[in-house]
Amino acid sequence: NDYLAARKQEAGSRKGTRIGSQTLLHELHALSSLFRRAVAEGAATENPVVRLSEKPRIERREAVWLELGEGARLLDAAAALDRKPHRTLPYLAPILATFLLTGARRGEVFGLEVEDISREHDVIHLRDNRWRKLKRSRHCRHIPLWPQLNDVLTAYQERYDRTTGLLFPAPRSGMLSDIRAGIRTAVSNAEIEKQVTPHTFRHTYAAARMQTTDHGAPVPFGKKKQA
Repeated sequence: NDYLAARKQEAGSRKGTRIGSQTLLHELHALSSLFRRAVAEGAATENPVVRLSEKPRIERREAVWLELGEGARLLDAAAALDRKPHRTLPYLAPILATFLLTGARRGEVFGLEVEDISREHDVIHLRDNRWRKLKRSRHCRHIPLWPQLNDVLTAYQERYDRTTGLLFPAPRSGMLSDIRAGIRTAVSNAEIEKQVTPHTFRHTYAAARMQTTDHGAPVPFGKKKQA
């Protein structure tokens, strides 16, 4: 309890915030696993985490996603930002298009390598690489390279010659870690009154796929129209 009370007073990663309940729960789970191991090896007599009177609770909020028009406005706003001179990250629009048209997680998009884009097979490979590891083995997968995204990435790659191997390298070096400031600016310029984060794009992709149906069933990638 003293540990939780102290941690709750510490500053969060964003200015003016405190450590969140989700972070505290992750820490408690890690501590509990550590103490279970210690008890099993005789280095501790009990697991104090199990005696906590009250653990942090996560408030489940309704999922937020972008409608088709909102997504289009967001990409337009991001492209307008990219055209401004002296931008630290002048390729926000291709990154957001990749989020919106893959449903991939933040780390998955940031860690994409150029060779992960397979135009021969029209797929994007999400797999472990030297920049980042996927959280679980089942997260290694192959997702459709939709024609719209292929056009965006082709134009982007023709403009930016990358030698690091990363599709979206950080401005200085290595892998991107945070584009929330760019997202907030694009959202504001697009006049979208929603709290948009990289996770919002996962919900957007899922919602769009669910709405794309063929007699009630999802339309498979690459399906050709009947003559």
